Amino acid sequence: MTNCHASLLNELLRVELVAAETYRHAVEYVDDSPEAATLRLIYEQHRAAVDTLCREIRQMGCEPEHDCDGVKAFAGALNEVGNPTALHALKTGEETGLHSYEDALQDHLLPGTCKTLIRTKLLPQIRKHIEELERIMIVP
Repeated sequence: MTNCHASLLNELLRVELVAAETYRHAVEYVDDSPEAATLRLIYEQHRAAVDTLCREIRQMGCEPEHDCDGVKAFAGALNEVGNPTALHALKTGEETGLHSYEDALQDHLLPGTCKTLIRTKLLPQIRKHIEELERIMIVP
C-alpha cells in the first residue's frame, strides 16, 4: 500500500479525533442534562472510530497521525455558548465528517476494505449521530 491511502485515512482520523475531543467537552458541559447519555454514546462511537482508523492505518504499514491543532480551542468554545448553539455546532461537525467520508469513497485508490468499512460502519454511524442531534435539538 502507498502512503497516499494512509494519508487519506489520516485525514479521516483527524476528523474523528476532533469529533471525539469535542464530544468529550460537550459531555462535561451537559453532564446532568437529559442529552448527556446520547452525547456520551456518540463520544464513545467516535473514540471507537479513532481506534478502527488507527488499526487500518497500521495495517497499511504506516503510523497514525494524531495532530489535532485547534481541537481543544473549538471544543472549549462549546462551553461558552448556549446548549442549542452547542448542539448545532455538533451537528455541523457531524455533517462535515459525513462529507469527508463521502469524499473518501470517491477516491479510486482507496482499498476496497477501507471503502467497505466506511460504507457499512462509519457513514451509517455518522448519519445516526445527525439524527440523534436533530432529535435532541427539537425536544423542548
